[in-house]
Amino acid sequence: MSRDDRLVRSAQAIEIAWAFVVLITLAVIYAIVKEVFVPMLDVYQQHSSTASLDTGLAWTATIFNNFLLGVVVVSVLGLIALAVYQSRGY
Repeated sequence: MSRDDRLVRSAQAIEIAWAFVVLITLAVIYAIVKEVFVPMLDVYQQHSSTASLDTGLAWTATIFNNFLLGVVVVSVLGLIALAVYQSRGY
């Protein structure tokens, strides 16, 4: 194994570690924001007077509740793209 191969593998390991650090940080920030956002959304839903407002609030809640899943999917796809990019020697 050449020195360049070892450098590529160590760089890939560092990138994966950074990806997990970013995901954990996003999960913590998401949990903190959720403590504020969900009660506020509940208050808005209690005082909504129209069906379109109810629909908009439901969409907002759905997007917010699935945001972390979207971040994880994009991160995993990015790691796969990084692995393919590095394995082809670009």
